[in-house]
Amino acid sequence: MFFKKKKNAEEIAPVPAEEEEDDDVLDEELYRTGDVISFTVGNDQSLVYSRTNRKASVLPTFAASLLPYCNSFQTIDEHAVACTRSLGMTQQQLDFIYDSLLNMAEAGLLIPLSSAQELYQKLELESEPSKITTVGFVTHNPSDSLKRGITSYIENVKHHGRECDFAVIDSSSD
Repeated sequence: MFFKKKKNAEEIAPVPAEEEEDDDVLDEELYRTGDVISFTVGNDQSLVYSRTNRKASVLPTFAASLLPYCNSFQTIDEHAVACTRSLGMTQQQLDFIYDSLLNMAEAGLLIPLSSAQELYQKLELESEPSKITTVGFVTHNPSDSLKRGITSYIENVKHHGRECDFAVIDSSSD
């Protein structure tokens, strides 16, 4: 069957190569859920707020319910397959789940691994690790094991050339 082109029909421009490359990058990027909270706002909608990047979106409640399943870095496609299996859904629903996850990634509700790596690179990696300033021992009626424990920790601190204080917190009535 052939169709005649309508005179007033809008022409759809081809997708530029740059946008196709962006889609490829999106398909290969690994994502996970950040620190998000969700509130039902009615009409089968939920407000989802990312504490990580302070972005919020109102989503279908079903879409928001997919976020807890995305707690490790995977591609959107891998997350969609895992959600479909976990929720006992059919392959026909896979596209809807994929589109929902893709929308959440574009909205900033799924965190890309590349942004986590950028953040890591910005940290001062040459700074010294935090030092332990005090080692505490919590006891009730101290015994010989306390003496052995403190002695062992003191020897270990001296052996490694470190300095710290020791505190014994005792709850006995003596």
